[in-house]
Amino acid sequence: MSRTTGKLFGAITFAILAVSSLAIADKPEELPKPRRVPAQQPAIAVTCDVFEVWATHGKGAADPAINKVLLKRLENSLKQTEFKLQSSTKAALPAKKAESIKLAKGTATITLIETVNKSQVRLTVDFNAAKGNSKQTTLVSAGDYVIVSANQSNAPNAEAHVLAVGSCK
Repeated sequence: MSRTTGKLFGAITFAILAVSSLAIADKPEELPKPRRVPAQQPAIAVTCDVFEVWATHGKGAADPAINKVLLKRLENSLKQTEFKLQSSTKAALPAKKAESIKLAKGTATITLIETVNKSQVRLTVDFNAAKGNSKQTTLVSAGDYVIVSANQSNAPNAEAHVLAVGSCK
């Protein structure tokens, strides 16, 4: 191999290496895309309806003061068939603060955990009935109710002390 051929071969090799390194440099390195975590809605204060109901077994009568949506929810959730309204109130629930509510027979503490979207809130309801306690954390949709009950005995026909929280705005 002559000196000229060697120089030419070296120049071509150098050019190929330079072009390939440029091609590699032009290709951006593919990094994994960062996962987007949706921002949580800031919890705002909401106002919820709170109903205290006494449920018994009987002929299927309901207090006329109980609205139709709540009555349907009670009938679907409980074994009892008669419902008498004990008390009702509206509770203003500040974000992440427990709100105590005095009932006709017992007490309740309701905490607004978060607003999930414009039509749903997550609540913790701690119900201290005359005979028994019940605690529940649940997601409540607008116009719906969470039903928390405490049976008054273990008998199959036991009466129940019921707390319904919902229709939060």
